[in-house]
Amino acid sequence: NRHIERSTEETSSNKEQLGLVLNEKSKLLMELNEYREKNNEQKNQIRALEERNKKLKNEEAKKMSQLEEQIRKLNEMIEEKIQIIGTGVEIQNKLQKRVNELTRDNEEKEKKINELKS
Repeated sequence: NRHIERSTEETSSNKEQLGLVLNEKSKLLMELNEYREKNNEQKNQIRALEERNKKLKNEEAKKMSQLEEQIRKLNEMIEEKIQIIGTGVEIQNKLQKRVNELTRDNEEKEKKINELKS
């Protein structure tokens, strides 16, 4: 009889412990599911951020390419203007030289005319 009572107590105790273990297991599974959900959310956020980053890098590359093209065109224009200015300076120098020559010629002619008058 005593053996049956003890066996019944053990069974009851085992059932109680089994219930506690199952309850704990259930809590842990719920917690695990919460972590999985959070993990999936974070993975989705990471994917979205990576996609946005990729898009921004592409936009940046396009802008840089456009800027480089603009710089190249501006440099060409500057080079053309430098050549035009250089040509203008050459012409101005030639004209000034010619003015100096003509001025000298005129002064010499005036000198001769004055000598002839006197």
